[in-house]
Amino acid sequence: KTLEVGKDYYLLVSKWYKEWKYYVNFGELWNNEAERPGPIENEELLEEGVEDMVRRTVIEDLDFVIVSEAVWTTLHQWYGGGPTIKRKAIGGKWIGVIVEVRPLQLKVLKSSDMEHPVIAQFSKEDTVRQFLETMCKKMQLEEDKVRVWDFHVGYKIK
Repeated sequence: KTLEVGKDYYLLVSKWYKEWKYYVNFGELWNNEAERPGPIENEELLEEGVEDMVRRTVIEDLDFVIVSEAVWTTLHQWYGGGPTIKRKAIGGKWIGVIVEVRPLQLKVLKSSDMEHPVIAQFSKEDTVRQFLETMCKKMQLEEDKVRVWDFHVGYKIK
């Protein structure tokens, strides 16, 4: 099915999905002795200790498949498990429509507390305004008292 910009899609671990297809005799996969799969086990797709960040080493179709919201909701209701890994489809005239599996992961610091960064994820299509609004809410800051600086390897860029 064709991806639509702005719609939500979900990652599903390939191993579990293949077991499910055997169980329901989906497509050309046929195994009349297949057992009902247990709960969905998406943990292996995520980085340890980082909330909702897909590991860099996982590959679409090999390690995970992308399914629609309707498919995810139905399978999750029937089998349980998780965690839910929801991603948006982005795109435009240059790249076509893709599911943004790995959004930008940014480390955000308050100048008054450089020891405790807040890690946040943003779409490559988000604006600086969206970043500012989201982080001010998350860090309980007033927008008119905030400046955004771009640092790379400890050096201020902008």
